[in-house]
Amino acid sequence: MKKTVGVVLVACLVGVVGYFTYESAAAKKPEAVVRTYIKAMMNRDFDTLAAINYRPQKQANIIDRAPEAEQAKLLQKMYEGYRKSFEAMKPIDNTTVTWSEKFFFAPGMDYEIIHVEKKTSPGTPSSDYRFRSVATVVIAASYPSPDIAPLYRGRRIKKANLQIDLIQSQDVVKGIQAKPVHEGWLFKWFLVDESSIIYWDS
Repeated sequence: MKKTVGVVLVACLVGVVGYFTYESAAAKKPEAVVRTYIKAMMNRDFDTLAAINYRPQKQANIIDRAPEAEQAKLLQKMYEGYRKSFEAMKPIDNTTVTWSEKFFFAPGMDYEIIHVEKKTSPGTPSSDYRFRSVATVVIAASYPSPDIAPLYRGRRIKKANLQIDLIQSQDVVKGIQAKPVHEGWLFKWFLVDESSIIYWDS
């Protein structure tokens, strides 16, 4: 019997704490996954981030179509590539770029979840017209010191609302019905509500 992607991926990760942390959060609500993700980012816990982030899990699902004997090597290479890109990430205004949240979910920040919404979005011809389950979690973030405040549009943010988008893991690869790496919500990306921003230099 073919191994699931989850078994292979967990075997490749140096630490599997993130896997079990995610499994615990996945059984709950989207806001639980957001809290887990933000905590992991604050702690620079890359294993947990890789387990919950949409892009590594999407690539892991694609690797699942490779010959079984090659999967472990491919997953390890993928994991190391994402880890290096995480470590090398610099502040960027485009918050849909992988790991751009590194500077917004900063150690010492404060946040409150102010809105949660779950819905389905229509698929596309490439996804066999399937509907996808998505969720949006909005947080009100504040940064007590300019030293930890994210740089955005050339200025340090003091307070802002951040819209965090999540997707269900079974929809992580359009049109592929293979078992997902994890059952539950995955972090996709986030957007800054520019109308809510208060800058430190205001």
